[in-house]
Amino acid sequence: MKISGQGYTSYTHQWKDKLTKIPFNDWKGVTMASVESVKKKTEANDLGFRTYRVGKTGDKVLRDEMLCPASEEAGKVLKCSDCMRCNGATKNVFIPVHGPKHAVNKFNQ
Repeated sequence: MKISGQGYTSYTHQWKDKLTKIPFNDWKGVTMASVESVKKKTEANDLGFRTYRVGKTGDKVLRDEMLCPASEEAGKVLKCSDCMRCNGATKNVFIPVHGPKHAVNKFNQ
């Protein structure tokens, strides 16, 4: 699959769903596998996907990941529209859980 244009970001939780309309292997290189654990990150990477991993409070960036430049922890140095690294073809990205306090607390449980 080819995507044209100036740039884009793309994430999916359906990265291993072989029942989608887009053939499974066509997702690789054009979308990030959205994951919430190191185990799922490893599984997606083993299948050839780059990942966008949301981690629990206190989780650290792994050696093969970069901290999302739009995150609070990175100082919000870039907006997603300027970064464009979440396109499935670059490095794995990590961001600590964020959002409303109730959502963060639920994720951390």
